[in-house]
Order: sequence, then C-alpha cells, then structure tokens
Amino acid sequence: MAKMNNAKLIPELLPVDKLISDPANARKHNERNLETIKASLQAFGQQKPIVVGKDNTVVAGNGMLQAAKELGWTEIEAVRTKLTGAERKAYAIADNRTAELAEWDWSKLADSLQELDNGQFNVDLTGFSGADIESLMHGLDNAAIKEQEYDENLATETKCPKCGYEW
Repeated sequence: MAKMNNAKLIPELLPVDKLISDPANARKHNERNLETIKASLQAFGQQKPIVVGKDNTVVAGNGMLQAAKELGWTEIEAVRTKLTGAERKAYAIADNRTAELAEWDWSKLADSLQELDNGQFNVDLTGFSGADIESLMHGLDNAAIKEQEYDENLATETKCPKCGYEW
C-alpha cells in the first residue's frame, strides 16, 4: 500500500514540445472527446494542471496535452509527481477510472443543462449537445412514467433457465 504523500505539488508552466504523451496510456481520446477538450480550453482556459513525471512523461492529462498542442499552445501548466514505477502506472489508471465510477444525478444534470441552455450559454462546451439534453429529458419523462406504472405487488413468473430459481 502506498504511503500517503501530502507534499504540496507546485504547478509550473512547461513547454508542450518537451512533454511526452504516455505511450502506455490505456485511455483513448476520439475526435469528439478532443474537440470537447479543445472547446473547453478555449472557453475556460486550463483550470487544472496535468500531471507529469520527472522524465516529462504525462501521467494524467494526455488528452488535455494533445488538445493544447492542436490549439497551438506552447506552454501548459503541470505538476510533477514523485510517483514512479507501479505506483505511477496505478495512479494513471486510477485517475481515469475513478471518474468513470462516479454516477450522474440525472435530474440535477438535466436541471443544470436546461438552465445553461435557457441562459443562451453554449451548452456544447459541457460535452453534452442539444440532442443529448433532449434525449436526457425524454429519458427522465419515460422514467417517471415507468415509476408510476410500477406495481411491486405484480406477480411475476420468472425462472432462471440455468439454475431453476423462481421469482
């Protein structure tokens, strides 16, 4: 188990042409993802640093680095991790995976997106398109209908074909 490292990481501006995208990065960044990152960087600037090792290899933030390069940025803010070896690799994976494991509160997300959309804000900057919002709203409407129609006393006759368990 890794020791807890409370050392303060100090952001520094690094030249993008000196940084190395992690060749072992298991996370792929498709065109839609990169376009969304670029749009976010243009609209909001860089709001959090990427993480690099002593060797200038990106540990977390490979997509942001790629987007910054495509935008013609010459520098990017980064913090240097002291993690090495297996800990560094595990952190790189965990950085991506922990975001995937989070869940959306669909109702709050819909409210927030609608509020942005109604305020004439370019909601596409969130990574959700107008079509996504419409689909989300339609899904919430359907969920409300299904919830109303659900009857927990409804008898079901389901039998597992493999083990024979009935419920």
